[in-house]
Amino acid sequence: MVVNVGGCSAIIQNGKFSIKKMYNQLRVTYTKVPWRRVFCRNKASPKALFITWLAAWNKLLTRDKLLVWKMVTNNICSLCGAAPESVEHLFFVCAYAKGIWSKVLDIIQFRRPVAGFKSKLEWAVKCERKHQLYLMLFAESVYHIWIERNSKIFKEKVRTPAAVFRDILFKVAVRANADQQRMLMV
Repeated sequence: MVVNVGGCSAIIQNGKFSIKKMYNQLRVTYTKVPWRRVFCRNKASPKALFITWLAAWNKLLTRDKLLVWKMVTNNICSLCGAAPESVEHLFFVCAYAKGIWSKVLDIIQFRRPVAGFKSKLEWAVKCERKHQLYLMLFAESVYHIWIERNSKIFKEKVRTPAAVFRDILFKVAVRANADQQRMLMV
């Protein structure tokens, strides 16, 4: 593989080869995604962070993608049965997910309508420094909705949003500090 570093002058400093300059020339620069802190400083479980990360990149194998690959015959959401399943629908538009999100927002006393994935992610970025508890709840909620979706598809079982919410609260409470745990007490 031939790498163009911009000529010798780009890697020479004071007449000597500079490793730092060479490294900077070879390093690929990417634009930083604004939601990186949602994952880097989040105390949610690694599984929840991974699934949420996949959802943020729109890489989860939802039915809309599986239909394009001809792996399923329909793309209707398995949780609500009312609309095509996509990341946006599954986590925030679906009536099942809205039931969970309304409880999550109530527990931390946020008065916001349940919105789409991108707006929730943008809002999580804005409140990231102020409200670590929301970040944990966000990731755990996405993860548990995904688990329930898979349970419905593969086991034909689905729990109520209230039962899923209790699991989310438990997972967050275990990883939360004492002040955050007090906020979760209902």
